[in-house]
Amino acid sequence: MTQLYSPAAFELNPCFNIYRVADGCPFLWDVIGDPYHGLPPGYNQTWFQQASVKKALHVPASKDWHLCSSQPVFVNSTDESLPSGANGGPLASVVEKTNNVIVGHGLLDMILIANGTLLGLQNMTWNGKQGFSTPPNKNFFVPKHNDTSIWSQAGHGIKGQFVTERGLTFVTIEGAGHEVPMYQPSAAYRHVEKLLGRIPSLDFMGPFSTT
Repeated sequence: MTQLYSPAAFELNPCFNIYRVADGCPFLWDVIGDPYHGLPPGYNQTWFQQASVKKALHVPASKDWHLCSSQPVFVNSTDESLPSGANGGPLASVVEKTNNVIVGHGLLDMILIANGTLLGLQNMTWNGKQGFSTPPNKNFFVPKHNDTSIWSQAGHGIKGQFVTERGLTFVTIEGAGHEVPMYQPSAAYRHVEKLLGRIPSLDFMGPFSTT
């Protein structure tokens, strides 16, 4: 499928990013690397490849960091695990054991589509019932943080919609692509606050718990 639309997309936008379709030139690089463009001139290693970072994370110095790997990750190159969203599968099991799971979906992701993820959840049974009884129609609120440095800027206000039922939350994030913390860090931080019990709900309009 990628081969069908990528050539035309790159003709119109040389900095086209399938992970966040709103991106344009100049290309915004990431310290952990990029599967399309690699590192910019003057940088010969990613952040996780640095010796000091490996030491801090207790990673053997001989191990190399790769954002994506072409090497098989399953025994005999075969994934025998249940699909995560299958009834009785890993996701339902985690929800039922913790009653504290968030599935966050960036709306600018072209690898995974929000409606497809929601459809999968609608076909999953957890805690005795199938799917959500209402659509994600509650406002997901992200407060404004106090650090005004240009390097820490992030969106705030109503950043998406969510639904929470029986221990599972599905939430969309405006402006985010495939990696929510990368594109909307304040929104991702708000998710962590909810998981830790620091806020009662994602529509809570109070400030961050750490400010």
